Amino acid sequence: MDANVQVKITDEVLNKLVEKAILDTLTPEARENLVVQAIQALVMKGTGSYDRESAIQRAFNNAVERVAYKVAEERVENDPKVMAEIGAVYTEAWSKITTEGEARTKVVERIAGAFRESLTGSRY
Repeated sequence: MDANVQVKITDEVLNKLVEKAILDTLTPEARENLVVQAIQALVMKGTGSYDRESAIQRAFNNAVERVAYKVAEERVENDPKVMAEIGAVYTEAWSKITTEGEARTKVVERIAGAFRESLTGSRY
């Protein structure tokens, strides 16, 4: 008889077991308090200078941004008229920056600066 028995528990199953064990130890009042605090944490605005939205606002804004990006990407990729308009604007802009004296000089200076930064590792 082999005495080596191995049991493998996935992280997901382990997390659910821990959650259940914790919740089972809470009184109904403590459980209700925990739920109220969790909801408050989701809807409470941040107090830091970089965190002015609540977690639920951030999640909603991120979802809207992802959907808007996807819709815009599909529209651009699937509409020949939009593709042609973007191409025309790009061509006009490229022509302008490569043929006009001052604009061309600025582009050349920026490209040269980018080359310098990449070669020296210094922005100054």
